[in-house]
Amino acid sequence: MSDLPMQFPILMLRPPFHGGEKHEDEHEDVECFTEAELFTTVDSWGMKRKAFVGSVVFDVAGKAWRISDMIDLGAEGTSWRWLLNKLLGRHQVRYELMEEPPMPFEAIRDRVCASIENNPDRWRDDEVIAGEDGPPRDEQEMLEEKVEKARQARDMAELIQTIEAF
Repeated sequence: MSDLPMQFPILMLRPPFHGGEKHEDEHEDVECFTEAELFTTVDSWGMKRKAFVGSVVFDVAGKAWRISDMIDLGAEGTSWRWLLNKLLGRHQVRYELMEEPPMPFEAIRDRVCASIENNPDRWRDDEVIAGEDGPPRDEQEMLEEKVEKARQARDMAELIQTIEAF
C-alpha cells in the first residue's frame, strides 16, 4: 500500500497477546516487516482480535507510529489470488496510525533486547538445541548470543536485519 508514511523495513513492538487477550503487565513482542505487502496482510485470527492495535512501529528513518485501529479490507487480488487469499483467511488491512515522538535508537534496541530476554520461547530454535544439524547447543547460551547480536546493531536497519536473521 502506497499510503503508508513509513520507510520499509520496519520494526514493531507489539503488546503481548495470549488466548486472545492483551496483557499489559507482560513484555512486548518484536515483529519485523521487510515490505509493505507483508505488513498489510493479516491472518483471520490477527484481524478478528485486532492483534496489532496498540503496537508501536519504527521505520529505518527513525520515525514512530502507534497503531490505533485496523480496518479490514477483505481478501485482495485478482481471480485465483483473491480465491487463494479468501481460502487461507488472509485479509488486507489498512492501519489508523498516530505519529509518536521519535525514540532514541538505543532505547528501541534496549526494548528489543528485553523482549528477546523475556520471551525466550519466541526465539528458541529447537532443531539447533537438539543438535539436528551439528552438536546440541545450550538454549540459554543461544538466547544470550541473540541479545548480544542485537546489542551490537548501530542503527535501525542493522537491528531489523539482525532480528530477521534469527
